[in-house]
Amino acid sequence: MPFNLGCWGLTFPLGVYSLATLALAHETRLAFLSVAGSVLVMCLAALWLIVAVLTIVDGWDGYLLRRAALAPRLRY
Repeated sequence: MPFNLGCWGLTFPLGVYSLATLALAHETRLAFLSVAGSVLVMCLAALWLIVAVLTIVDGWDGYLLRRAALAPRLRY
């Protein structure tokens, strides 16, 4: 799957689940939820970093803003 700006949409749900898990951990004082929330935040940071780097690289190369409809079709 080629990278495009829509990949930024993957960060929003993971951020919501991370904050919701941490809020549940705070309210219930369950250590498991605190650990799970921390792991989700680390995954979110890694995903954000990957998408940010790909955005910078594709923006620099000029491929970021090209229209998908005009891109050549791949044949398998």
